Amino acid sequence: MKILFVINSLANLAGSERVAVLLANGLSEKHLVSIVVRDDGKSAYELNEKVEVVSFNKSVFGFFGALKKKISKEGYDVVVSHNMGKLSLLLALMNIKAKLWSYEHVSYVSNKWFVNFLKNKLYFRVDKILVLTERDAKNYRGIHNDVVVVKNPSPFIIENSEYDITKKKIVSIGRLTYQKGYDLLIDSWAKIYEKFQDWEIEIYGDGEDKDLLRSMIEKKGINNIFLKGKTTDVSSVYKDAALYVMSSRYEGLPMVLIEAQSFGLPVISFDCPYGPAEIVTNNVNGFLVESENLSLLAVALEKMITNPELRKKFSKESFAMASSFSVVSVLQMWEEMLLGLK
Repeated sequence: MKILFVINSLANLAGSERVAVLLANGLSEKHLVSIVVRDDGKSAYELNEKVEVVSFNKSVFGFFGALKKKISKEGYDVVVSHNMGKLSLLLALMNIKAKLWSYEHVSYVSNKWFVNFLKNKLYFRVDKILVLTERDAKNYRGIHNDVVVVKNPSPFIIENSEYDITKKKIVSIGRLTYQKGYDLLIDSWAKIYEKFQDWEIEIYGDGEDKDLLRSMIEKKGINNIFLKGKTTDVSSVYKDAALYVMSSRYEGLPMVLIEAQSFGLPVISFDCPYGPAEIVTNNVNGFLVESENLSLLAVALEKMITNPELRKKFSKESFAMASSFSVVSVLQMWEEMLLGLK
């Protein structure tokens, strides 16, 4: 079967790019898989040599003209749009002959109003909508009759190692942007950091809010929270950590939570729209905190820090949850969806 993934870029060390690469690599073992991007075609993650990457580094109109020509020429069975905003809308306007699947990497409610207005009008041209959570599926089922909940695969092997209660490092990984809410995390940590000088928070990533966040840390005089920049060795970050914290204002299905659980990390996350509640069961494998509630986030951090046996218990449950997001499990679901095209 011939499959085309369309994504803006593979160059970033981010969740949607990693998912696209993992799926392309896995599916290329049985199918012909190509990826079209809008930049120079470089990938931050290693691609199987069987996967064709095509770069149309052009204007918006030039890109979609070249893309439509390629789809028409190659005769793909299915085109999968890795949609972070408007990409699927533009593909829907192309009226291609192949089956068009929109893989929604961010939740419906996170879009601007006019984007959802256009989805309501144009998504009848999309053959299948892939979403990451049951809650998001409810939104899309109001505008489409073929909505499927899929899981993002974790790239890491689950080792079920013994949790080390002596570690005192809290980590978070993501772009330094408004969405990820690191300003909220800094404000929450400011409430309790003086009690836990032997602990530290490390934030990995880069983005437009870097200077703002650095300024916040300095003005509050916090001496145990660090902006570490990008990393190409996230497995070492998880292995060195005692727990993972996510302070996002909104998400799709957060890869970082799945990855952290693959290493048995207890997690603390805001219960933001929409993904965390499908990964974190409150007081089972971590804490779900009311979205953007700084005081409750501080309470959850303090409770986790001061209770090593609770962290150990949550660690075991994290391993159990992570198993359902294995690459093998997720690829099996994709194979079943593709089988439905025959």
